[in-house]
Amino acid sequence: MERLTSVIVPAFNEANDFEFRLARLSAHLDERFGERYELIVVDDGSTDETSDVLRRMHASYPRLLVEEHRENLGMNAAIRSGIAMSRGDRLVILDADLTYAPEITSSLVERIDAGADIALASPYMTGGKTVAVPFSRRVFSVCANKFLSLAVRGRIATLTSMVRAYDAPFARRMMGNGAFTESTFGVLLEAYRENATIVEIPATLDWSAQPRERARRMHWRRIITHSWNVIRAGIRTRPLLLAALPGLIPGLLPFVTLVALGAHASAPRLAQIVVATIAIQYASLGLLSFQLGDFIRRLYAHRSSTAASASERSGRVRA
Repeated sequence: MERLTSVIVPAFNEANDFEFRLARLSAHLDERFGERYELIVVDDGSTDETSDVLRRMHASYPRLLVEEHRENLGMNAAIRSGIAMSRGDRLVILDADLTYAPEITSSLVERIDAGADIALASPYMTGGKTVAVPFSRRVFSVCANKFLSLAVRGRIATLTSMVRAYDAPFARRMMGNGAFTESTFGVLLEAYRENATIVEIPATLDWSAQPRERARRMHWRRIITHSWNVIRAGIRTRPLLLAALPGLIPGLLPFVTLVALGAHASAPRLAQIVVATIAIQYASLGLLSFQLGDFIRRLYAHRSSTAASASERSGRVRA
């Protein structure tokens, strides 16, 4: 018998076209899984008509389950609620906007059935791509993923995507350990530290159907908070990155010199401070260069291994 698949969709103020998107998703799930799936939508304290849309659809979609939060608790809380009420053997997390096509569900589930603990939709790996993503968001996302990928030595290209699948027993154990209280990439880094089997599949992140105002949802405070979380998570995973940070600070030497002059440091003390700053920054740059070299070496080794595996699978299919 086909294993049960739980598809979890966190939703917040998604009433506009939500019924169409859920119908599109349900049509694919019906075709792929028949009756062996459940679609769990977690309404995370929406203040628009999202809950009305879900109640209206519930009568026509027997495999649609709805969980409602009285207030907005955040995406991770919505995912935890979805996992808690799920019954499936494999879990798939999708975004309510369907910026990844519903067909990605099948590819993710196949990787879980092949033995992976986590399967990721990856627009930044070889073969993946982004479409119509606003420039500022794409730059921010690429930089965050490059830094986090450096923390895992190039073994994962996209760590911030929420669209992924989990082996259900593994995900429930992770949730019991508190991993899902963190960010989406925090969950992934915790799994990486536990030596979980994590695989990526090339995917297309498509924003062409998104309203223009969505590009302005990220407030500058949220950008600062997210950046801090990325840096903190990367350093916690690979502490050596902390020593490399001074090498990334532009104008560090002039800044330190001006501070020392402002503090009326004596000439000998000023010379010591300047020499120490130069030594720290160059040592940091050297360490950063070493880590980048290790990152590039591992990245190409991983890509070569992935390509060889794909070629081997293709050969078996032709045979």
